[in-house]
Amino acid sequence: MTASWCCRTGAWSSRAPTTNSWRTEEPSMNSSRDTNPFEMPGRGLIDEALPFLQRLPIFSDTPYDLLKLYAYLAEKEQYRKGEIILQQGEPCDRLMLIMSGSVAIWQQHRGRRFLLQELSGDSINYFGELALIAEFDCFYGATALGDVDLLSFSRESFHKVMERFPGRYRQAVDRIVRLRIHRFVEQTNYLFDHLREEAWREFVLDDPS
Repeated sequence: MTASWCCRTGAWSSRAPTTNSWRTEEPSMNSSRDTNPFEMPGRGLIDEALPFLQRLPIFSDTPYDLLKLYAYLAEKEQYRKGEIILQQGEPCDRLMLIMSGSVAIWQQHRGRRFLLQELSGDSINYFGELALIAEFDCFYGATALGDVDLLSFSRESFHKVMERFPGRYRQAVDRIVRLRIHRFVEQTNYLFDHLREEAWREFVLDDPS
């Protein structure tokens, strides 16, 4: 295996919308997380999460027992248009897999928010992957561009899985790093495609002759 990808109850995490703009929405102060990371989730979530994970290329060679454990420890979350999923500068603790909908990845710089990437369930459908292996404050933000369904997997849950399958740790870390590289490349290409001409500064080596 592939945020911030603590185990949760598996119940819907529903939050009410307050705006339609991904640039202005702030996280709800009323939202909360389950503090019991090993409470048994609803059977319905496992039945939904397992086939979803099986369809993802990143889990193509994952043993069924391991995949089932990932599904058991995952939580499904729901966001409305304009709602912030991850806030820049706050602790990042889980991986997010987009089941449906689109998400804007942005970064605030000098008082302005810049769009870095748009992710969706039918293209690059994950973010927060590094949170599984390291503790850090999020260096970007994520906002729902419409109604979004996510499957989240916490760092705590990842460590629990690796304690049970220690022989899979190296492969899991390698895959997480590859996922981050892939998303970074796509993000860089997106920025290049949207740069204004005056922002380009082409790098050309002088002819040594």
